[in-house]
Amino acid sequence: AVGRELTRGFALLGTLMAVGPVVAPVAGVLLMALWGWRGIFVGVAIVAALTFIALIVAVPESLPAERWVRGGLRAVPRSVATAARSRAFWCGAVTVWAAFAASFGYIAAASHVLQTGLGFSPAGFAITFAVNGVGLILSGLVTARLSGRWSDHRILGLGLSVLSIGAILVAIAGFGGVRLVWLILPGFFCLAVACGLYIGPALAVAVQGLRAVAGTALALVGAIQFVVAGIVAPLVVLGGGSDLVPLAAVVVLGTVVAWAGWLLFRPAPQQIITESTRS
Repeated sequence: AVGRELTRGFALLGTLMAVGPVVAPVAGVLLMALWGWRGIFVGVAIVAALTFIALIVAVPESLPAERWVRGGLRAVPRSVATAARSRAFWCGAVTVWAAFAASFGYIAAASHVLQTGLGFSPAGFAITFAVNGVGLILSGLVTARLSGRWSDHRILGLGLSVLSIGAILVAIAGFGGVRLVWLILPGFFCLAVACGLYIGPALAVAVQGLRAVAGTALALVGAIQFVVAGIVAPLVVLGGGSDLVPLAAVVVLGTVVAWAGWLLFRPAPQQIITESTRS
């Protein structure tokens, strides 16, 4: 897939992945009520095992053998170097890494802020998280729909704008000490919904001119994306549920870097076409 089909595919993939945040909190509360906190880990292990079996049995290799990259692990550095020379790759990758840091900050801190800081019950938190997950799914579907009419960069700008609204609301709550439900919940909702808008077009931009090494490029983006998430997770909860300053700092910084990465590395449309032709 190329161009708009690529954006649409990534948007739909992200939408399917967003089903997890909708189902997981409700399922987690149910498992915890039935078997305690250990039941959650048993449930995760069962789902992981079933997913692995389904992957082996029902998902065949989609890339024709003649297009496989030969050379094993020795070919990886060359593929990474090819991706690193693409301005479009850095545009999409830096945007995803930074914007996801902001969105994952919400994911990591949500339970502390809502339950410890605002006094939500486990069920109330699960419902709130699920509502935001539904918003993420809907935004992914909107992205898939817009991909037929809007350019990747236009959709990406929309996603970063929604992310910025969430960052502003969280910043007011954190730096201003205004811990109000009507301020925090819309902020969290925007941080979640933005994911469905920016991930699809950003990934499409990152690999647009890298068809020969697209798998390596996506693996690199995904690996660093979740390394960043692992770094962000403990930082945003340094203040517990009552102090939102660490969360606000991570969200604002991630949003600013995402805008900077997009604007600084954004290639000219003709450059993207040229790189795609060469691949």
